[in-house]
Amino acid sequence: MLSTLASHPLWRSLWGQRGAAFFCGILGAGSLAPLYILPLLFLSFCGVLWLTKTAGVRVSFWVGWWFGFGYFTAGLYWIAFALGVDLDRFAWMIPFSVFGLPALLAFFIAPVFALTSALNLEKGKRLFLFAALWTIFEWLRGHLFTGFPWNLIGYCWMDCGPLAQSLSLFGIYGLSFFTVLWASSPLLFPRFRVLGGICLTFVGLTLFGIGRLYVAQVEMVPNLTFRLVQPSIPQKLKWSKEHTEQNLKTILALTTATPNSSPDIYIWPESATPFFLANDYLRRLSLVHSLSLKGILLTGTTRGMHSAKGELQVWNTLIGIGKNGDVIGTYDKNHLVPFGEYVPFRSLLSGIVHKVTPGSIDYSPGSGLQTMKIQGIPSFSPLICYEIIFPGAVKSSKDPFPEWLLNITNDAWYGRTSGPYQHLDIARARAIEEGLPLIRVGNNGISAVIDPYGRILGKIGLDERSFLDTSLPKFIQGHTLYFYYGDKILFLMLLLIFGFVGFCELLSRKRR
Repeated sequence: MLSTLASHPLWRSLWGQRGAAFFCGILGAGSLAPLYILPLLFLSFCGVLWLTKTAGVRVSFWVGWWFGFGYFTAGLYWIAFALGVDLDRFAWMIPFSVFGLPALLAFFIAPVFALTSALNLEKGKRLFLFAALWTIFEWLRGHLFTGFPWNLIGYCWMDCGPLAQSLSLFGIYGLSFFTVLWASSPLLFPRFRVLGGICLTFVGLTLFGIGRLYVAQVEMVPNLTFRLVQPSIPQKLKWSKEHTEQNLKTILALTTATPNSSPDIYIWPESATPFFLANDYLRRLSLVHSLSLKGILLTGTTRGMHSAKGELQVWNTLIGIGKNGDVIGTYDKNHLVPFGEYVPFRSLLSGIVHKVTPGSIDYSPGSGLQTMKIQGIPSFSPLICYEIIFPGAVKSSKDPFPEWLLNITNDAWYGRTSGPYQHLDIARARAIEEGLPLIRVGNNGISAVIDPYGRILGKIGLDERSFLDTSLPKFIQGHTLYFYYGDKILFLMLLLIFGFVGFCELLSRKRR
């Protein structure tokens, strides 16, 4: 049947191959949040590898590119929703967002197919080579050109708690390797014995996760209560001067709800105040009085300062406010979003492209990750918006280890799309990798408290206007392998795989 299908003229045509590859990429995206249809993962990889089974290098490159184009178009369509907030200014950019970004990202997938075809290895060697090359280019996508490690293929297992626990060993890139290995094996190496061996890795990692969760006993930090405030303010109204006071009243009402309870720490989302709260002591003092604040407020805001040249600089900032209105902690976002918070190559593009966030001034990057220490709060690593997406880069290498992670964000830009669900999965993955609990507070969700095993202990759903009072889970004593070694374990694993493949290829050539 397969031979009959393979001989069909459609698959011999250039556009038939490209269309099929594009469709396979769309299927692959269906294995990620919020759908998690895992059988699509196997159909996706087996389908596209079947298209390139006997293809040359050039054809394989472009089949791989079309596969990546479909994968990223289906998985990242939601980015265009941010441009819809101000259609008058950004409508012309929507096609570039929907198709341009996926077209660029697809060049991180095309070389995987081309190199696999060029080396032309047989059977299992081809399978391991393909999975290793995929992992390398995913890692490069996460680091080159500021990095964009969104929708790494390993995230498809985030709805499978036991298997996701392997992130504590080798991180998301390592899980991506095994994911591609499993998804590709039915086509690249269909021999039953070998398939059985590959399945054993799946069973082994699953059993490891089951055992890890079985013995997990997460305790809560005593005598400490957090209130997560999710105001769910529509993005079109969030920066409107006419709605500034009403938006603030909404946040204050949620913060002061149930006056009989008295949380120790209140957390507001990213950019909760559209004014320079960090620079305005009287406004902070008024805020403290109106809240009758008995605890500490952690909030996202914008911070401004004039440079020595008299130029205004602004930062996307998290500040801690004490009972007397003083700023008791400050963190400036370090990893900024290109075209969202600043325009790259502004001298060349300033007349053509504008940043999506309000204002004509680019945000300035902060000085780097830090462990924030505020009296009365266990030390934590603050991460603003998409800073959480970078594996192995969620804590300072210079400061003492944090006891938990805090991620404040504003996903209201993206509406009710798959973006916020993917963002939550990414945050959960960081908690598992580091063995640290994570509190996530978003303007429109999904706000959640996550234990160091990635389990959601409490959450506020997407677009819900509410608050959540919660305790803080304790971190895992001894942390995780990934906490200490990061991607070094991945590199060692890849080195061993390339060594094994090379050794087997040498033996094969000697036998010939």
